[in-house]
Amino acid sequence: MLYRRKFLGGLLQIFGGQLSNVDLQKYLMLATEMQKKPLYEFTPYKYGGFSFTSYCDKRAMTKNGVIKSSDGWVDDSDVDYFPELSPKDQSILLEVKNSYGNMTGDELVKYVYKKFPY
Repeated sequence: MLYRRKFLGGLLQIFGGQLSNVDLQKYLMLATEMQKKPLYEFTPYKYGGFSFTSYCDKRAMTKNGVIKSSDGWVDDSDVDYFPELSPKDQSILLEVKNSYGNMTGDELVKYVYKKFPY
């Protein structure tokens, strides 16, 4: 599996295995902004930054049984991807969870809009 998909799997798993489409995009954007070499790029969209590559990965991960087919992101794997990530990426994901995990929906969108107005 591609490393960036493991990163997505790890992100999803530390948030309890289920996230809405919007929340996953925002947490992913916050995480990749902390990386020296971001795994995903984002383009402006109606709810803030959006990664088209993440949705290509979602389709592949659904096809391979890692994610359930649904409107959101639902973990469907027996594999724990978090330990397969580099220590730096593990730290980044934990920082996102600890710093922003209490924000969801509109509150999270507003925060990301303010932090990354571009």
